[in-house]
Amino acid sequence: MTAVRILIADDHEIVRHGVRAVLERQAGWVVSAEAGSGRDAVAKTVDLQPDIVVIDVSMPELNGLDATRQIRRVAAAKVVVLTVHESEQVVREVVDAGAHGYIVKADAGRTLVEAIHVLMAGGTYFTKRAQLVADRRVGSRRAPGAGVPERLTRASAKCCSCSLKANPTRRSAWRSEWPPRLRKPTGRRFCQDSSCTR
Repeated sequence: MTAVRILIADDHEIVRHGVRAVLERQAGWVVSAEAGSGRDAVAKTVDLQPDIVVIDVSMPELNGLDATRQIRRVAAAKVVVLTVHESEQVVREVVDAGAHGYIVKADAGRTLVEAIHVLMAGGTYFTKRAQLVADRRVGSRRAPGAGVPERLTRASAKCCSCSLKANPTRRSAWRSEWPPRLRKPTGRRFCQDSSCTR
């Protein structure tokens, strides 16, 4: 069995020891190092290349969010944020920093091990409330910009086709931006208007 190497970063020694005790009860899991500051966490991640970094948000020298951003740039480690903060603002910042997981410290005893299993399997792990915020955050990044929406319904295509039929040049240029599945010249009309020239 391949060992799972973990780095724990928290400015409170008693928290680090408690997290270590929970994690080292798992067969094959090894706590490679502990860090008491964000800067130390980044340096040790670069040196040791752990599989998982468990990191707090509020730490001296470099906070956990900025440390997470740096870790994501220099290592392949999966980062799970372990914090007392539950606000939506913090969740948004955790997602923006690129963390793979978010756990509230009060729940760590029952969720941290599960979270690491999920991360090692290639997934992400957020508390239920945080997941809702994370989904909205990721969704807003993927929102289409100006122009044709990524998912164009037949009803939308109908309206667009009919409204542009009077200007063939504009219609041709606009259609070139449609998703490929709607760009095919199937010969079928999107609308039932007998005057539609599509």
